Amino acid sequence: MPKPTDPNLDTLIPLFRSIGLSQSKATEAAKSSKSAATLKSLIEKYRLAERDHDGGLQEKQAGLVAAFAVQIAKSGGLGDGEETYVLDKILEGGLKSVDQVTGTSSLVHCVKLLKGFLEAATKYAECHSVPIDQKDFDEHCGIGTRCCLIFWCYFEQVFQD
Repeated sequence: MPKPTDPNLDTLIPLFRSIGLSQSKATEAAKSSKSAATLKSLIEKYRLAERDHDGGLQEKQAGLVAAFAVQIAKSGGLGDGEETYVLDKILEGGLKSVDQVTGTSSLVHCVKLLKGFLEAATKYAECHSVPIDQKDFDEHCGIGTRCCLIFWCYFEQVFQD
């Protein structure tokens, strides 16, 4: 027997697909009411569906926006300026991975160990008000950072021990 359809899913899934999310990712994003409400707000507030029609949003960027919405929902929210700043970094292509957006990458953790204060985009924006220092933000989020294989393997070994 089929499960009854949640009426919110019927409106949220097409909205989430309108920014470039696949059917499965849109469905997944719509299942959590708190992060779905945040994603819906981001789409409407920043007119993200319209950007997609202008060729502005790619599927990868849409996925990053959805990940950002989850982080905002988990953190209890960001100020408008901080939210706009991180979103712009996603749309400009400066933030390229979910790890950069959410602050969970091994590379970010390595840098945290070395410098003791680095955080990724959402966590950074929680603690910093606009105007945001571009260079500082980039350093904290790993924008432009490359990790050589030897360095990576060394830290992977340290983490396992």
